[in-house]
Amino acid sequence: MNSHTIALVVETIRELAHRGTLPADLVEVQISEDTTVDTLGLDSVARLELLAELEERADIAVPESLVAGIRTIGDLAAALVHLGEAA
Repeated sequence: MNSHTIALVVETIRELAHRGTLPADLVEVQISEDTTVDTLGLDSVARLELLAELEERADIAVPESLVAGIRTIGDLAAALVHLGEAA
């Protein structure tokens, strides 16, 4: 797994939590590649905000067909890496 991409995802989650876009407690929560997106307590709007921010930072577009298969932070990072390589 690309540790740089996982770090990007975690950093983005923390920054969005600082801004108030995501739940504030995510600033302090331990997040790893095995952390499930469901355990982060993100509603559908927050998930879209996170995805939009990651798409902008990675300069890619995540097709909706991939979104349903993203269960963990590692899945999300792998999707970003895969799409970045395909671009």
